Formats: sequence, structure tokens, C-alpha cells
Amino acid sequence: MSNNSNAFMTSAKKSKRQQASIQHAQPEVDELVCINVRIPKSMHTKLQYHKVETGENMTVLINRLLEAEFA
Repeated sequence: MSNNSNAFMTSAKKSKRQQASIQHAQPEVDELVCINVRIPKSMHTKLQYHKVETGENMTVLINRLLEAEFA
């Protein structure tokens, strides 16, 4: 059981280090609009994995991608 615990702790420490390096983007405008978007479940799962791996939440990711597309 100690091997599993060590692997978990190592993974948790690595995740914390990665998350510490992520800067959370702040919106440049004061006014925000809320939208609802329907996406396939598989895409939602990929978004959740991205959040876990990078620490970037879905709102920040979507804003970044839309900005890149329409900038």
C-alpha cells in the first residue's frame, strides 16, 4: 500500500507544481455575457481532462480559443 501512496503523493506534488505555474487570465472587459453551448459528451470529457492536466478552467480555455479565432 505504501507504493500506491507514494505514487499518489508524487502525482499530487507534480500537479501542484504545474498548477503553480499557470496564470489565471482575467477578463479585460468589465462586462461579461453568459452563454449556453451544447457540446458532445466526448468533448466535455476532453475539456475536463484538460482542466485536470493544466489547471485551466473551461471558461478561461474557451475565452482564449475564441480570442485566438476572432482576434
